[in-house]
Amino acid sequence: CIRDRTREDYIEAVLNSIMELEGGSIQLYPNPSRGEVTLKSSNLPGSRVAVHSPLGNIVYHGTIENEIITLDLSNLQKGLYILRITAEDSEVYTQKLIIE
Repeated sequence: CIRDRTREDYIEAVLNSIMELEGGSIQLYPNPSRGEVTLKSSNLPGSRVAVHSPLGNIVYHGTIENEIITLDLSNLQKGLYILRITAEDSEVYTQKLIIE
């Protein structure tokens, strides 16, 4: 009997396959968050940022223009999300983000 993949199986697969932000070069706080999240790094300007739901849907996207930015994610439901940053050199950074 083949069991159906559950939502939890999918979330686990996503989390096991992502590369987290390296060595603190990019700071994300607070995490968990109640809706406002700050990204801080000297190498962010020009990068693209996206927040994905556990099912892979993009629920937020934009371009990073400063070394410190605040994302207003207060419209998102409580849960686990994936923050993805694509740098100008196409390097991709991902981080789990919890909205409370």
